[in-house]
Amino acid sequence: MELDNFLYPYDLQMSPTGLDRILLIGSCLSEFYKDNFLRINPSLSIDFLLFNGVGDLPESPPAPISQYDLIYVQLPMRSVLGDGVVKATNFNNSDFLDDLSGSVSAALRLMLESALKYTDQSAVFTLVSNFIVPQGHAAPSMADFHSSVDLVAIIDSLNRELYALIKEHGNVYLADVDCIANSIGKRHFSDDIIYMYSHGGTYGNSEENLPPWTAPLPGRIEFVPSVDETYTGRTVEFAKCVYRQIECLYRIAKQIDQVKIVIFDLDNTLWRGEIGDHYGPGMEHPHYHGWPLGIWEAIHHLRWRGILVAICSKNSLQIVEERWDSAVSLPFIKLDDFAAKKINWKTKAENIQEILHEVSLTARSAVFVDDNPVERNAVKAAYQDMRVIGSDPFQVRRILLWSPETQVLQLTGESQRRGEMVKQQMVREKEKAGMTRGEFLNSLQCQVRIIEITSQAQSEYPRFFELLNKTNQFNTTGKRWSSREIVEFLEGGARICAFLVVDKYSDYGLVGAVLFKAVEIMQFVMSCRVLGMDIELAAIAHVVALIERKAPRPLYGRLIETDSNLPCREVFLRAGFAELQNEPGMFVLESGVPATMPGHIRITGVAEPNAGTTAEERYLTRYPDVAAAVARSECPSAMVHYEVCGRAEGRIWE
Repeated sequence: MELDNFLYPYDLQMSPTGLDRILLIGSCLSEFYKDNFLRINPSLSIDFLLFNGVGDLPESPPAPISQYDLIYVQLPMRSVLGDGVVKATNFNNSDFLDDLSGSVSAALRLMLESALKYTDQSAVFTLVSNFIVPQGHAAPSMADFHSSVDLVAIIDSLNRELYALIKEHGNVYLADVDCIANSIGKRHFSDDIIYMYSHGGTYGNSEENLPPWTAPLPGRIEFVPSVDETYTGRTVEFAKCVYRQIECLYRIAKQIDQVKIVIFDLDNTLWRGEIGDHYGPGMEHPHYHGWPLGIWEAIHHLRWRGILVAICSKNSLQIVEERWDSAVSLPFIKLDDFAAKKINWKTKAENIQEILHEVSLTARSAVFVDDNPVERNAVKAAYQDMRVIGSDPFQVRRILLWSPETQVLQLTGESQRRGEMVKQQMVREKEKAGMTRGEFLNSLQCQVRIIEITSQAQSEYPRFFELLNKTNQFNTTGKRWSSREIVEFLEGGARICAFLVVDKYSDYGLVGAVLFKAVEIMQFVMSCRVLGMDIELAAIAHVVALIERKAPRPLYGRLIETDSNLPCREVFLRAGFAELQNEPGMFVLESGVPATMPGHIRITGVAEPNAGTTAEERYLTRYPDVAAAVARSECPSAMVHYEVCGRAEGRIWE
């Protein structure tokens, strides 16, 4: 297995990455990257800017910033540290050490701020690579290992400082190149064995421009072999891993092929052997060391990331419940950790269909793990979009934890609570079965709080961005966005209303967003966890009221059909819009036609941060049905509505 596939598995990848053009900013190491990246992907466009000092970058990049998918920054370690560290005896001087500590931190900050100039101006997705820590200690004695005079320890701490500085900038993330170096083996490429500790490059790069001596050097008796021959050079493999890491970080940022649920078999998948035959009273149980223990831990890491876990097993539920603690002999996972459980004798395809229905997800969002090739093939035949793994238990953990498709850009509160919310959703659906739809909706005690997204600095932004790029089913256009595109969208006069939902069952958090500009709703995304509650109609009614405050009717909604968005294709029709006959996918809300506002939903939030300074403006913002009534002249003012109806309905005037 090649190292790039080992560190960044391809097993769950379904769609191409779509990386077309990058801007590479860095030292000679970045030039080495550029040359190798183009060999790896000849169709990739790369603009390279040599960066060895604070003032090296031109005012503008080589191409308009909007043309770049990402910027990759590699800071020159030698420029940050300064050449004073080359003379090791300088470390005997306490003044030198004091000056070094301050100067290195100041240089790192200045270099990073300079290198991120284009990023700070545009919010384009940016990766900053860390420094390759030298592989041998640079200390005068064993007693000084990891001390303030050990250059290895200094560079290691520099990486931690770099990570902290990166977090001060928007849409900038760490590319951990040192991790790749450790895995491949620094002895196969790092130039610290022939050059300087403070250079942090590859010996292939530092040697490639030297004369190709084919005879002994002048004055030497012995022939000097190439450095690659001496150290079994793997510099090209290192570059390939760096490029694959860039691809994967980009896939995480764009949430390409994201996994939302992992469904596990039990026997010989979560434990060795079969629970009915090997874990009964008086039986000698198979040991749990190795891959079973690793998968148990992996399950919790998946849950931590907001990925649901479920069980689909041909087994007796009673036996599994009775013998679970024997099969999972350390109390690391419990049946209750799984959002859905289908343990019976139905076909696995049937059970998986029920699981996906219960959690409101599609097969494309799921991974099925089973040791049995017959079961894997049967599930794959039933769900061609589902990813199936499990043939080699020694690979399952690595695939599930290291694949970009199972990782998230930022962890949100909603992600962490997803498993519990899904369980409450299933309780809600069970209770719903015994009521009429009207009774069920009225029983929900549903409240929707609407906020306006205006900046990446908002605490709600990470969850909004995750939802925008992760939602497939209730997504009226299927468009994926970069942070840069969001900034440009808002700067162009567009607006974004996100909404949070609470009912008697659960606090669902931020579950949807409407993107609109002028008189057009351009995109609407919503989590399927709140489908069937008419939340989408309340959100549209609110946005309609907002638009009407600044623009006259008619209003429009856009819908582009995708392979997955069947659940939202009638949302505009249900909201009161009519489809334009001469323009498929466009819907219109004509003057005099009310937007549908469900009576069982209470709007409790404010749609824009500074929605108004008067009580009347705040009242209209809080209650879009009133705003819509005022706009249609059905009610002369918010104050009149409040005096006539608002008090009786328990509405708030402030």
